[in-house]
Amino acid sequence: LVLATQRPVATVVGGLVKANLPLRLVGAVASPEDAKVATGIAGTGAERLAVRGDFLLVSHARLHRFQAAYISDADIPAFVASIRQSGQHRPRPTIFTRTPASIPPPSRL
Repeated sequence: LVLATQRPVATVVGGLVKANLPLRLVGAVASPEDAKVATGIAGTGAERLAVRGDFLLVSHARLHRFQAAYISDADIPAFVASIRQSGQHRPRPTIFTRTPASIPPPSRL
């Protein structure tokens, strides 16, 4: 389940949401108050995050800052082409014709 909001306000990101979604990714926010609402922790610095790919991961009331890779919409075709040309591209089958013997069949209710 993925939920998203453009502006974390207490009426949207309340205690019920935080209690049922213990793992949250927080990007740059406008103010320290928004940062506190989004993370549930005061003084996280989420308002000072860089805009492209800079995130805070909030898990079990602990913060982890990380940088995600950013690729623009315009760069995606060139990126995909370079992967295909490099030989690193290995398509995965999306349709299985039979269930492997090691996996038991689903039980009937």
